Amino acid sequence: MWKRHLRIAFSYLFLLLQLKVLLVETVNETIPVNLGLVIDFEDWIGKVGLSCIDMALKDFYGTHAYYKTRLVLNIRDSKRDVVAAASAALALDLMKNIQVEAIIGPTTSKQVNFITQLGEKAKVPIISFAASTPSLTTIQSPYFFQATPNDSAQVNAISAIIQAFGWREAVLVYVDDEYGVGIIPYLTDALQAVDTQVPYRSAISPLARDSQIIEKLYKLKEMRSRVCVVHMLPDLGSRLFINAKKIGMMGKGYVWIITYRMTAFLDSMDSFVIESMQGVLGIKPHVPMEKLKNFQVQWQRKFHQDNPEKDDAKLNMYGLWAYDATIALAMTVENVSTRTKNFDFEKSSFSSNSTTDLETTGVSQIGETALVPKGWEDPTDGKKLRIGVPVKKGFMQFVNVTIDTITNTSSVKGFCIDLFDAVVKELAYSLLYDYIPFANPNGKSAGSYNDLVYQVQLGKFDAVVGDISIVANRSQYVDFTLPYTGAGTVSMIVVTTDEEIWVLEHRINEEFQGSHSQQVFPRGSPLTADVSRAILKVIEGDKSKEIEEKWFGKQVTCPDRSNSVPSNRLGLNSFWGLFLIAGVASLLSLIIYMAMFIHKNRGILITSDSNASLWSRILELLRIFKQKDFRSHTCRKSDENEPSSSTFAMDTDFLEEQRTSSPESQEAALNIEFC
Repeated sequence: MWKRHLRIAFSYLFLLLQLKVLLVETVNETIPVNLGLVIDFEDWIGKVGLSCIDMALKDFYGTHAYYKTRLVLNIRDSKRDVVAAASAALALDLMKNIQVEAIIGPTTSKQVNFITQLGEKAKVPIISFAASTPSLTTIQSPYFFQATPNDSAQVNAISAIIQAFGWREAVLVYVDDEYGVGIIPYLTDALQAVDTQVPYRSAISPLARDSQIIEKLYKLKEMRSRVCVVHMLPDLGSRLFINAKKIGMMGKGYVWIITYRMTAFLDSMDSFVIESMQGVLGIKPHVPMEKLKNFQVQWQRKFHQDNPEKDDAKLNMYGLWAYDATIALAMTVENVSTRTKNFDFEKSSFSSNSTTDLETTGVSQIGETALVPKGWEDPTDGKKLRIGVPVKKGFMQFVNVTIDTITNTSSVKGFCIDLFDAVVKELAYSLLYDYIPFANPNGKSAGSYNDLVYQVQLGKFDAVVGDISIVANRSQYVDFTLPYTGAGTVSMIVVTTDEEIWVLEHRINEEFQGSHSQQVFPRGSPLTADVSRAILKVIEGDKSKEIEEKWFGKQVTCPDRSNSVPSNRLGLNSFWGLFLIAGVASLLSLIIYMAMFIHKNRGILITSDSNASLWSRILELLRIFKQKDFRSHTCRKSDENEPSSSTFAMDTDFLEEQRTSSPESQEAALNIEFC
């Protein structure tokens, strides 16, 4: 019996020995593949990347023990290489002496450009998991692989945030190198797509001293815009915010948005840097936490083993990209070794055209302030907008200008002034302005409304406020806001060009030239659209009614006395005679006006041209009816006040006489026209 058990025991031992031999043979059959890794041991990207690459190799070959190939790391420390020459030398050493099959790790654009040229000559693939400059996508080399989305993928998220808060201007602050400049065209286009202007760009040298950084910050402080988008490396960015806090640019009213390169390493920054960055809004890619939780626990254990002095490190996207790049490379090497032809990379779902749904994700309030920053404040240099106002004698309820010629001071009041003040308060940013009367030194008006509007184009006024009509010739050189009297609430202001008034006035009054349904649209001024929206808010609210009652009084409504005088109250039927007289008088006036016009132009109806039909004569008469009457007293008065405009005015009757005169007179007329 015991012999039988002994034979069974020897059989098990024999099987175990055979299995061990097979395992040894399997291990001996693995093919080592040298992999180069060029990183900075002192940089957080390098530390996080190295730990994730080690984890990737361990996890991959732990679950794929039957693979024949094994990636073997050959690490080189770039030691904060700035000019990329040292990194290129390390890569060259790996290619020539170690004969690596691929290199992972160039973290800057300069390093990538240098090492890619060497890799193309040596036919060694270069994989970067941190370099994200958009210009890298233009590298036409089959040996360069960018394992990270470029920086242009962030611009839509930044523009969505700025649009959500209604900020109309943003200043770009970036490091003056290939990394910083690369994102600027994409970011500018994204901001302009949401009607946000970029009035200034501040480029800071990567080697700038603190004094130079402060000088750049003071230039930003003098501007109206308070929204700053910062795109630079963490070392320079931390110095920027420390100096910004020193000069008071991190307080209420300022908005700072940083790109992902800085956001990724906020946890690794010193406490005094984090304190100076309170209220800064950062951009980062979204990763589902349920997929990341287990991996993050394993990574923190691994990172703490390799870096025991760093107990507060947190995983970022650069580590995940390094992990994925290593897994992809290991799979590629194995497939190449086994001649598998159906292998292909899986495209990333991260797109540069992706947008951020702020309503779904949610946007928390910036800092601890209870109010959303307006994004535009009064400049520190004290410059104010010059708002021109008309000086006139009548209709003082609209604009009333009182000028003291002795003290040379003026007081501007009125419905238009109060309404403009209320509109400015509704803007998403602050405006500092002064009202400047359009008057001569003696206190009288300096010109017509056309002259006043023209001062905006000349640069003497930044804007004009008053009871100014929107006409076609004025809209050629200025932008008009929404007419605040056209919304129907201010009933005492007569500015609507009804068809009856247009029929009588359009040929002699410049205010009624053009179609009676003429509309004027903004042509790009950032203030025009904002003020128009603010006017709607004021008109729809109670403030407009308060201002109207202040200057024009309350609308009087007759009380209902139906109980006391049920049989003697006045209605429309009580005034039928008055309505009849007014209607007959208006109709007679129109008939007389049309009769005078037809009599004046009767030559068209009784023309000697027998070939002209009656309908063509009527059409010619209608064409003349729509034209401006240069013989009217208003046109002659306008010509006297505005000689520049009368230079180009020509009398139609004079031209008609020239057509029927001799050829010599026609030649003279042409000479007069072109002189």
